[in-house]
Amino acid sequence: MTRRAFSELNLRQVILQAALTTTPKATTNEIDGFIKIWLKYSPKRLQLKEMQNRKARRQRVAQEVASVNQNFHVNNNVLNAISSNGAHVESCNQNFQVNNNNVLNAISSNDAHVESCIDFSENIRLDNQDSDISECLNLTTFHQLELNYGTTTANINDTHTTNEDFALKLSQWAVSEKVSHVAVTKLLHILVPFHPHLPLDSRTLLCTPIQFKSKQVGDGQYVHMGLEKALKKFLRQNKNFTDSVIKISFNIDGLPLFKSSNLQLWPILGLVKNSVGKPFVIGIFCGASKPKPLNLYLEDFIDEFNSLRNGFVESNKTYFIECDSFVCDAPAKAFIKCVKSPGGYSCCDKCTEVGEYINGRVVLRGLVSRKRTNESFRLQLDDDHHLGNSPLLALDIDMVNNFPVDYMHNVCLGIMRCLRCAYDDIPRTSLWDKVDPKNVLIQDVSGAPMMISQERLFGIKLILKMSSSRMFQVRLWGYPKKYPS
Repeated sequence: MTRRAFSELNLRQVILQAALTTTPKATTNEIDGFIKIWLKYSPKRLQLKEMQNRKARRQRVAQEVASVNQNFHVNNNVLNAISSNGAHVESCNQNFQVNNNNVLNAISSNDAHVESCIDFSENIRLDNQDSDISECLNLTTFHQLELNYGTTTANINDTHTTNEDFALKLSQWAVSEKVSHVAVTKLLHILVPFHPHLPLDSRTLLCTPIQFKSKQVGDGQYVHMGLEKALKKFLRQNKNFTDSVIKISFNIDGLPLFKSSNLQLWPILGLVKNSVGKPFVIGIFCGASKPKPLNLYLEDFIDEFNSLRNGFVESNKTYFIECDSFVCDAPAKAFIKCVKSPGGYSCCDKCTEVGEYINGRVVLRGLVSRKRTNESFRLQLDDDHHLGNSPLLALDIDMVNNFPVDYMHNVCLGIMRCLRCAYDDIPRTSLWDKVDPKNVLIQDVSGAPMMISQERLFGIKLILKMSSSRMFQVRLWGYPKKYPS
């Protein structure tokens, strides 16, 4: 016999007509829902019924054995056989009780909706399609389901909401405490027997996307996360934010991933300046070199920023965005502005001073020079400063004042390194990395010979390779009498 769906059987129409005749307030969708749920859990009910029948048969056997022991005197062989049968029956009863408890626990763990459907199944008996339709339906059960339908639906909604809140709080905890995915997965395997609604994998709990819409940019891939999505998430997390204008500071920089490979990331980050918060990701580029062409890399960011300048709505309130600054180091700033890199003759992005080449480096000697302005930058009045048209010209920002000075390279690794060398009486030479440790006689940039020891040479290289954070500590707390090795 070919299996067909219940909705295609003529029996469905007969059941619906009989149910609607006695309970006119019940809708067709409600009756269909109860019948489908009843059919869904019918295998469990049949299994339970079969186990109950087995229990009854075993009880009858035990009663017969007990009556034989009471009414008849048999020999030792018969008694041994009966005792062994009794032990077998008792072990069967124990196994049955264990299985019965497991089934009852599984059924009781279902929600109130499933219990009502099981009550419905005890009153409805669909043995065969040829049986009498009047015996298949219990009109009293339909009336009872109609009265309890509203309460059951409310309970189900409350349970579903509670389960979602628990899963959401668990995912927020895993992210805030920086718990590894392996540890979260092991925790979920412990919690699932007590909370069946939880998933078994951390990627499902954290809603980790498995696919991203990426585009080809040069020899790499770019994924745009979205500025509006990040801002709406920030507003949902910061209910006390009352300003209608959101001032955002952006950052673009390269991040090498491995020492043995040229693979690097170029993220576009944002930070709300007129509130306390954490940086968020707007877009990420991954490739073996810098993102080229630059206009294709910044295209999605620029288009979304210009569209959000007209405002966006969140929680029935309109917000506007404003660019506060682009915080980048000197090489990245020159890259996105399409100007001369640090070390060029017209590299200064604040004034028009032209440098001079002195002792192997470019030096900007002038202290008073004409300042650059947004208008002069956009008109490219200084041809030596520009290498091309920056894609950021499409934004309504100040191309000079919205790009602050690079503090790390200018102060920490620039001025503080010079002061540190002067403090330790280290000659200013660019040839320290090329000095052979065995040859202790070297020359300064001025040509004067210097005699130093190998320990002195090693200490000089350590000082020259000090990180910017170490130099920042020197600026805050001053020079110690002796640095640790």
